[in-house]
This record gives sequence, structure tokens and C-alpha cells, in this order.
Amino acid sequence: MRNASILRCLSICLFFLAAAVAAQVPSSINYQGLLMNNLGSYPDTTVFLTFSIYDAPFDGNVIWSESQLGIVIEDGLFEVRLGSNTPLSASVFSDVNRWLGITVGTSPEISPRIQLVTVPYAFKVSTIDGASAGTINGEVLITDKITVGEGSVNAGKSSIAIGEGQSAQADYSAVIGGQYNEATGDFACIFGGAGHQALGEYSFIAGGLSNIASGFGSFVAGGNSNYAIGDYSFAAGNQARANHEGSIVLSANACPT
Repeated sequence: MRNASILRCLSICLFFLAAAVAAQVPSSINYQGLLMNNLGSYPDTTVFLTFSIYDAPFDGNVIWSESQLGIVIEDGLFEVRLGSNTPLSASVFSDVNRWLGITVGTSPEISPRIQLVTVPYAFKVSTIDGASAGTINGEVLITDKITVGEGSVNAGKSSIAIGEGQSAQADYSAVIGGQYNEATGDFACIFGGAGHQALGEYSFIAGGLSNIASGFGSFVAGGNSNYAIGDYSFAAGNQARANHEGSIVLSANACPT
């Protein structure tokens, strides 16, 4: 088997989806190949093979590697499942340039390496990164934060920022809908509107324009330029000021309390 060469690759099947669902997909590649020895014949034998994935066709870095013992060769044909001994992860294919190198026993690695390419329907699966459109049918489980929209920032733990220029800075905060809203209190929520600030822990703003909820557990029900400053305070309308703990202010004009 010394100086064996790969004449052709019969099939390479990739079974990777996005990292979000990788735990539900086999982290392996089915691979079939054809070997010819240095006498030009197709052997019947048993060998051990080493497979390596590189980031370049020559030299380069080894991204992943494993050896498999007792590979049965019949008329030069063999079939293996890459990842059987050293699991493959989606990060191995984080770049489009990947080459597979094969070594038979202690011989030098077969040259040239084989470039890994996409099988036809993998174009449809692809990855969530950079996806332009599509439809998801069924349940979707996201175990971390969610960020949607141009200019949105999401720095909190298990937080949500959806809209344009939204900012979810605190843990478990949610800014959903609208634009240029900011949640800096843990567990704070903003639903819709623009220019809001949910500063207090467990504060809530239900919509409108330029409202501020800075007290602990404070609530602005909507309207324009309302402030719920006191803990557990409630403000709604136009320029209502709920400054004190437990205060409730409904106003059509500026109404400090």
C-alpha cells in the first residue's frame, strides 16, 4: 500500500446544520474512496488510515484529524465515517477553504489533498449566518440571546433586542419592536415605540414616544414623554411625572407630583 493514491472520491456527504441545531445532527461525514497501490492494482487488504482536514491545499494548518484502524479494502474500495473517533464540529467548516488529507499506514500523506465541497442540497441548508430569506416550520429553540435589526446592541444575558437601533444592556431585558429604545435595568422590558429608556429593574414601557421608567417595578403604559421615577410607580398620557413610590399619574399635560 506504500505510495497509494486516491483515484477518485465516490461520495462525500456532509451532515452539518447551523450550530444552533448541531446537537441534533450527526457530527460525521460519510466518505468512500478508491485506492490503487504502486503496482497499479486495486488491493484486497486491511489497513489503518489517518484523515486530516486542512485550511490549505499544501502545508497549512490541521483543523481536525483522526486515525481509524482495521479499515477493510475490497478491490481498492473503502468506506468510513469521519468523526467516529474524533468528533467533528461545525467550527471545522467555519471557512469555505477546507481540504481532506489521507495517509495510509505509515506512508507519506497522499497527494494531492481533496477539496471539500458542498453536496447539492446542502446549498439549501447552508447556515443561518448570512441567510437572505427562508421559512422555518415548527418549533425553534434558542438557548441564548436574540438580536434582530440594524444597529441593535445586545449585551445582556438571555436578553432580546428586536427593531432598529435597539439596546438591551441588562440581563434578562427585552426590547421588542420600535426603534432607538434602551433597557438598562435587569428584567426591564420595552414593547414598541421609540426613544424609551427602561432604567429600573423590572421596569416596563408599553409603547409611545420618549418615555422613561427608572423606578424599581415602574410602569409607563404609553403616551409621550412620561416618567415613572418612583419605585412601583405608574405613568401614562402626556408628560405625566410619577415621582414618588407607588404613585399613579394620568395626564394630558405636564403634571409633576
